[in-house]
This record gives sequence, structure tokens and C-alpha cells, in this order.
Amino acid sequence: FTPDILVTDVLLPGIDGRTLAANLATRLPELRVLFMSAFEETTVLGSWQALGREAFVRKPFTPAALQEHARTLLER
Repeated sequence: FTPDILVTDVLLPGIDGRTLAANLATRLPELRVLFMSAFEETTVLGSWQALGREAFVRKPFTPAALQEHARTLLER
């Protein structure tokens, strides 16, 4: 099984979402990442963009909004 997308919060206990995504990208270079946070994107991610396979959704969001962000990211 190879995942197509990682959905992760930016702030995690023990490791942040950016580090998690970067670590996985070494083994799964085509992996897309959907980051989420209650904070503004630029506050938690700054200018971090690994390979343009990332997107961001701000909490709180609806299930439909999450689905739309994921679909758009996967269609890139």
C-alpha cells in the first residue's frame, strides 16, 4: 500500500507536520500533503513549500471543505 496523500496538522507532539512530510517525502517522492492548523498558513508554515505538492486548510473546516481541498490537491 502506498498512500497518495498525507493529511496532517502542522503542530504535532514530538514532531511537526513539516518534518513528518519531509521525512516521508524521502521514501515517497510523489506524496501530496494537506496541512491543517487553526493558525494562519504563513504563521505556521512560513514560506515552506517542498515541491509544490502541498496545500493548506484552516481549522475549523467542514467535511466538504476537507474533501474539496484533498480532491484539488490530488488533481494537481
